[in-house]
Amino acid sequence: MNIFIRWFQRVQGRVAKLFVAERVARRYPVVPKSAMDRSEGEGGADYWQCQSGHLRVTKNVQKRGKWGDCALPVGAECILEISSATGLDEGTKTMITGEAQSAIDRGLERVVLTMVQGETSLVTMYEDGVTEVQATVELVLLKNAQPLYDWENENILEVRRSL
Repeated sequence: MNIFIRWFQRVQGRVAKLFVAERVARRYPVVPKSAMDRSEGEGGADYWQCQSGHLRVTKNVQKRGKWGDCALPVGAECILEISSATGLDEGTKTMITGEAQSAIDRGLERVVLTMVQGETSLVTMYEDGVTEVQATVELVLLKNAQPLYDWENENILEVRRSL
């Protein structure tokens, strides 16, 4: 009888671990490697893609920028030059990371987070397999905010209120 109880407890523990792992996997899905891929594309240009909400976002680097910093996820001021655009306004656009309001702006923000200053890329956003936005985007100027550990309490509270 004692052996049966130990066996049952061991099996019950394994089932509980599997149940918890399944719940965690459902709540925090792992992005498959193909959904966030950075690889060499046609002609040796970098190719990058990700899923941003209901949009699939791709980036083909046309001109590489100088090696340097990428934008931080919160508080980086980015000046973009948008040209050859369908579904997006052309011209100069100032974007502060972490403040995107629409799905298209969030997709554009995801692309900007992977760019370096001076880089020009062809950005395409798809919804249900149909091209919704296609534009050539250049990161003209990047001014990162201070690291979070250097922020004053007022700055942290201001950003928190805006979220």
